[in-house]
Order: sequence, then structure tokens, then C-alpha cells
Amino acid sequence: MNYHGTARTNYVSINDIDGLRAAIASFNLEVHEHPEFAGTYAFFVSNGLGWPDHHVDDKGNDIGLNVCKVIMPFVHDGEVLVLMDSGNQGHHYVCGRAEAWRRHADQTESVAICLHSIYAIAADRFAVPVGHISQALH
Repeated sequence: MNYHGTARTNYVSINDIDGLRAAIASFNLEVHEHPEFAGTYAFFVSNGLGWPDHHVDDKGNDIGLNVCKVIMPFVHDGEVLVLMDSGNQGHHYVCGRAEAWRRHADQTESVAICLHSIYAIAADRFAVPVGHISQALH
């Protein structure tokens, strides 16, 4: 059974769309302008593998996709880019994450959560040991 993933972001204002497209060209991301709000763009993944964290170049080097360095320099100052990425392998498992980055001048802040964090949250909220909650696997 094969993994199937999908990912997308919210729409954000971009400073230099041609520069951004060049920077992400090798990462198998699609960039689409919002149909009603010119100058705002979202990222989409349509290859069924989810968000591309890396790619292998022509020389066999593994190149990571560091959103802070590759994408955020093209996002308008003060904007928040939100990524939602999820996938599954049939009924075997479901995984997912959400990340957000905020650009402020030459600094970028980030925050992330994953679906699996629900176990710790539920254990805390319901005052039960996390080990007593079975995982949604297999």
C-alpha cells in the first residue's frame, strides 16, 4: 500500500514572484495567484507525496527545503505563511502537520504542530497517562 500525501499553504503577498519561482523550481511545488487578490500566492503539492522537505540534485546531493531561507525572503514583511500537510497509507496510518512562519525584517519566527501531539494534549486534558491511549495505527 502506497503513501498518499497532500499539502498547501494559505495565500500571502510575495515581493518577487519570479525570484520565488526560481528559488523553489527544483522542489516540485506549484505556486498559484489568488483569483481575486492580485499579488497573493499559495503553494500547492499535487504529486501525492506531500510537502517536499528536500530534493536530490543532478550531482546526487540532498538539498533541503528550508522555508525560512528559501521562501520567506520573498514573503512581505509581517505576513504569516501557514502550511498544512497530511497524508495516509490506506487505513494503516494518518499523519499530518501544520507549520507557520512570520517574517519580520530579516528574521523569521516559526511554530509547528503535528497530529500526533493530540495524545499528549488528550492525556493532559483528561488527566490520564498518555500510555493508556492507544495510537491510531495499523
